[in-house]
Amino acid sequence: MKLTDKIVQTLKPDDGRNDQFFADDKVPGFGVRVRVRSDDSIHRTFGLLYRSGGKQHRPTIGEIGQIKIDDARKAAQRWFGEIALGRDPGAERAQTKTPTLLFGALVQKYLDANQTHLRPASFKAATRHFRLHWLPLARRPVDEIKRAEIASQLHNIVQNHGRPSASRARSVLSALFSWAMREGLCEANPVIGTNDPGQGPARDRILTDDELVAVWRACQEDDFGRIVRLLILTGCRESEIGSAKWSEFDGDQFTIPGDRTKNHRPHTLTLPPLAMQIIEPIPRETDFLFGAQGRGFKQWGPDTAKLKARLPNMREWRLHDLRRTFRSGLARIGIRPDIAERAVNHATGNSVSKIYDRYRYGDEIAAALLRWANHIDAIVNGLDHRNVIPMKK
Repeated sequence: MKLTDKIVQTLKPDDGRNDQFFADDKVPGFGVRVRVRSDDSIHRTFGLLYRSGGKQHRPTIGEIGQIKIDDARKAAQRWFGEIALGRDPGAERAQTKTPTLLFGALVQKYLDANQTHLRPASFKAATRHFRLHWLPLARRPVDEIKRAEIASQLHNIVQNHGRPSASRARSVLSALFSWAMREGLCEANPVIGTNDPGQGPARDRILTDDELVAVWRACQEDDFGRIVRLLILTGCRESEIGSAKWSEFDGDQFTIPGDRTKNHRPHTLTLPPLAMQIIEPIPRETDFLFGAQGRGFKQWGPDTAKLKARLPNMREWRLHDLRRTFRSGLARIGIRPDIAERAVNHATGNSVSKIYDRYRYGDEIAAALLRWANHIDAIVNGLDHRNVIPMKK
């Protein structure tokens, strides 16, 4: 083929092929190698194709666009000149070249090294992202993975799994490459510079009382229905309720250990009677309150979709909006801001007060949850919640 700078920019493999060499008419053994990447992008390089010592060699001269074809031809002629003089640069390069590290092998190194450093839930989530969302990179050489390839895969994850999943997958991948750089296993983090699919305006969705009533009444008498009602009453995160264990309860006191909270601080709540009425009938078959086979609740996506289907006229909402609604609701019914923040296990005060104020405010938080539960009970049952007086200790 008569190759020119214009032609090489448009070369594509024949149908059904992912790797094809287009030979040049002027310099035998010289040409353009065209490969289809995992994200369907086309990668073109000037290179050579020849046999020496009983082996085939396919060295690369340079990237299309970074070197002109005339300069690539001259480099090819010098290469073949070395071979004619009895020296084969390709064979020498093969002997000294460091074995290619594939992405899949790098992932395994990362997981092996960090299994004891990551929280169990974080380790499990990272493994899932690597095995599912970043599986197309598994056979790719680490040093050949480019920013455009990652950006393209992030778009695919957004379309198939949503923006939150894509954002978390991006974060996990960036952590992997940062670790690999420190270990000397790669030279750059190609995730840097890609857009974070999760970035955007902060969510401010708060459910109205009428919407809270609709969600409460749409919950069924199953694991998911009980979890959602407890989320409404406690303001906990989904995983904190979905993975709750009987061993974390002492009567009506529910203590979430630090390894299950976002800020790693234990969080103790005295649950109101309305919450205990949901919990007490649950059979104690395993240590977990919810989920099959003693592993905690897992069916978030399907069951959330079913719940939303029972509320077709309700504006788009997420489970995490219940936590924001809880925090805002406490303020609305007159709970002090510092107590409301502690009720959702947020850090409060400046650095000095955090050091010297070691009081846990357990009674105040318990009173806040009871007052909120009375409010929920009132609106669900059609009572005038303004006349509901919280019980005093």
